Amino acid sequence: MNRSIPLTTGALLLFACGPGPGAESAADADSTTAQPMEAPAPPRVARVTPEQFAALHWLEGTWRGSGVDQPTFYERYTFVDDSTIRAESSPDSRFPDPDEADTIELRAGRVTTGGAEMEWAVSSIDDASVRFDPLRGANNAFVWTSESDSAWTARLTWTDRDGEAHERIYEMRRMP
Repeated sequence: MNRSIPLTTGALLLFACGPGPGAESAADADSTTAQPMEAPAPPRVARVTPEQFAALHWLEGTWRGSGVDQPTFYERYTFVDDSTIRAESSPDSRFPDPDEADTIELRAGRVTTGGAEMEWAVSSIDDASVRFDPLRGANNAFVWTSESDSAWTARLTWTDRDGEAHERIYEMRRMP
């Protein structure tokens, strides 16, 4: 299985996962003016019950995604069991060979997605939305919000190397 990130999760990784604010290369650093960096705050991870995880059934199905200046893409979310969702992405609505596949897993009260290089954890969840914050290897967060039985939005947020905040929104529409 390809352990990459679904598009609505990782579409911005090319933009968002560079070094964090204030990062410098060794050639750019001036050892006489370097200031110690504060340790980042530990990621916030919500305790999620099986009932809360089950509330994510609104994600189940096949979706057409779009965003400003973004090509159309397709995603499919399937509950494998009561603690695992399989997510597949493809540029083709027939999913002949999904580009990306991942899982969203509830394990020991934590919901995570991603893999060895990048991982996110749920920091808040309710019946209509779920927020994922980075645990490692990524600096973007994302919120999925149910709008209706046939629509939801994915809002990705990140801060670039200069400390400027950015946002990208994807509209997801249910496929027949």
